[in-house]
Amino acid sequence: QETTAISDVQAAQLLITNGRYDDAQKLLQREISLNPDDSEILFLMAAIAVMQKHYDNAISLFRQILAHEPNAERVRLELARVFFLKGDYDNADRQFRFARAGDVDDVVKANIDHFLVAINRLREWTVNLSFALAPDTNENAATSTSQVTIFGLPFALDKAARRQSGVGLSGEIGGE
Repeated sequence: QETTAISDVQAAQLLITNGRYDDAQKLLQREISLNPDDSEILFLMAAIAVMQKHYDNAISLFRQILAHEPNAERVRLELARVFFLKGDYDNADRQFRFARAGDVDDVVKANIDHFLVAINRLREWTVNLSFALAPDTNENAATSTSQVTIFGLPFALDKAARRQSGVGLSGEIGGE
């Protein structure tokens, strides 16, 4: 019977494939203590966090990788997907657009476009509507006198030309 030795990282990948996330995480924790900036280990740890729905942890790990490798398109795509799963559509949209602007093939671009369409459908839209009524004692901005003198001649003002009271209405509609 032959045996083949595999690394802890390979063993962790097998454990992840078989759904044994806690065991894989233990192996990866030991490895990350020896190699804290190893992108492959960080990526596997982030993948486990996503599967366990620990989205904030996964986001932190993916960002740690991107800090060292800003052009890692697969990592950026996974980060965008985690933001999408978390419901943070603004950050998901931003990361998908960054990834789409990178060097990715047409199939990946089409997949990104599907996510962007879904994000636009899922975003929350709000509409604000407000009205106000207010009394106004001089609605037409006129004088209250019934007579005015122009060039020394007296003129009687029509009732419509004198100060009038009323109620003002104001309204506003906004959305986002």
